[in-house]
Amino acid sequence: MVATLADMVTRIARDTGLGTSFAQEIKDSIVAAIRLHETEPLWFLQDRTTLTLQDGDISVSLPDDFKAHISLRVLVNGRWMGERHGFKSRTFNELLEENTDDTNTGYPETWALFGSRIYVNRTADDDYDLDLPYIKGDVAYPSADSDSSVWFDEGFEVIRLEATAIFLRDRVHATSEELIAAIKSAETGAAEHLETLQKRSTTRLHTHRLS
Repeated sequence: MVATLADMVTRIARDTGLGTSFAQEIKDSIVAAIRLHETEPLWFLQDRTTLTLQDGDISVSLPDDFKAHISLRVLVNGRWMGERHGFKSRTFNELLEENTDDTNTGYPETWALFGSRIYVNRTADDDYDLDLPYIKGDVAYPSADSDSSVWFDEGFEVIRLEATAIFLRDRVHATSEELIAAIKSAETGAAEHLETLQKRSTTRLHTHRLS
């Protein structure tokens, strides 16, 4: 069963010995820890969807849970085109410089992320499917006790330890030797758990490639 925000708050309060009177500060630290790590390319954050760039449009909305892209392809005349095959990524400013004619239509050849949308270099002359593997995250960060997070299962220990360090360092402003040692221990533990998750992600990638 996936943990809730209340579960993590209780654990951090118990581990630090500071009690639940700091519950809101602990919640804020948990959200800060999630924000810090939310674009990590870990297997449990990976997702994939198909978007449709509609005829007459020059952009399409990203998924609500989108945090970072992994890759992007477009389907043109039954053929998928990606970064190495005719559908190149650009910065948004580069895309604007390329798109000098607002009346230009056709299939998209370049694209860029801007805000919560994917933009292409010309107005679509047909409907085009976009294949988007991406890093997902929380649509809304946990705030109520019963809320959970995509991080509260496989990534629980990373967030718990990172949040503990943030709470003691940035919210409590700990100065005692004991709590300073606890901060260092939590930071080290978070880094070690994250490294383990990264290795597991790499192993899964290599296994997939060899299969």
